[in-house]
Amino acid sequence: MNRQSQATHRTGFTLLEAAVVVVIIVVILALLLPAISTSRIVSRRAQCVNNLRQLAVGMDSYHAAFHVLPAAIGGTENGPSEAGSLETNQGRLSGLVALLPFIEQQPLWGQILTPISYRSDGKVYSSMGPVPWDRHFKPWVTQVATYRCPGDASEHKEFGLTNYTFCIGDRLVDIHSAKNPRGVFAGSLQRNYSDIIDGMSHTITICEIGTDRGDRSIPGQYVVDQSVQYLFKPGRTRGMIDSNRDGTYKKTFSLSDHGRGARWADGRSGYSLVNTVLPPNSPSVAINGHELVDGLFSAGSYHRGGCHVAMADGAVTFVTNSIDYGSTGQPAKPHHVAPVTSSNTTMPNAISSNVTAGGSQTPRPAGNGISEAPLPLPVAPAAVETVYDLKKLELEPNEASKFGVWGALGTASGNEPFDQLN
Repeated sequence: MNRQSQATHRTGFTLLEAAVVVVIIVVILALLLPAISTSRIVSRRAQCVNNLRQLAVGMDSYHAAFHVLPAAIGGTENGPSEAGSLETNQGRLSGLVALLPFIEQQPLWGQILTPISYRSDGKVYSSMGPVPWDRHFKPWVTQVATYRCPGDASEHKEFGLTNYTFCIGDRLVDIHSAKNPRGVFAGSLQRNYSDIIDGMSHTITICEIGTDRGDRSIPGQYVVDQSVQYLFKPGRTRGMIDSNRDGTYKKTFSLSDHGRGARWADGRSGYSLVNTVLPPNSPSVAINGHELVDGLFSAGSYHRGGCHVAMADGAVTFVTNSIDYGSTGQPAKPHHVAPVTSSNTTMPNAISSNVTAGGSQTPRPAGNGISEAPLPLPVAPAAVETVYDLKKLELEPNEASKFGVWGALGTASGNEPFDQLN
């Protein structure tokens, strides 16, 4: 019997072959991870653009319904004025509240519009709700997804946040006032598209902002209770930046308790306004106060290199930090303008009688009346004007911006040449 030896065949990898496979996998992952990271960044920016487009469409729908744009700040005027009142929101609501039914948020709008009780004591909130810092009113603590940029990882804490807010142009003083508007938005004034003389495609309506991440980041925070000097020399705000941690404020400056965009329903400047004076991701500064005050309130984002803005024609564009903003050494020349003071007269709002900038009457939407947002008592004129004359910072609605291309994009009727803005 012939016995044939048969070799035994083993299957599997040798150590060398396994090492080669591991090396190949590591190389592939090393090549793919940057692409995955880039894909995520692109996806977040695309979603941010989509949010702004939805807001622009909602604004256009609002204009089609009421023949005006929503006011940047307003609300109910009747009832007690104390902070704890359930009968009034003191005219402090952001225009984002009025946009809710036009961005597919009708149920939330219905909750705000309907008198309802969310309190254990049984008390009922009036239509349009209380002040936007009342944490017991559920709509104010609800996060609206459209108002959040996915590139901002800040956490929703007590109130719903917003990464998008209204542009008031290059206005520096009386920025909650409806008089002498510079941008598309000005206090409780409701303007219409015919007021945008500079062209719809050359005028900003909504700007992106950051929210507070707890690390003193400039896009999501602002410095409080500062001198009026910064309005005359905006470039001095560069001294607030920490040279050891770029993109953050120095620890020697006091910041807001809540930061930019901390309450989407709050229309006060620290939370919900942008003026086109300093370029995106520059410091923001509140003058002589914290919230309902004048100041430099910059656009910004956690996207690299700039932020998104929506134009009046609905287009969304990315504005870089390096955009021209003119000379900020002495931004305005002195000229004679009547002083702007706080007004108690009824002004138009998203839920009030509609008056265009030119004074023409338009149909009145249903809702309660509003009044000009009350301003805090000003510093005694003599104490301020001995050093600074605030009238030098006032600009007429049709006056060209002193803040370069960025300022020109913020104005609605500055008559800047179009070729300057391209």
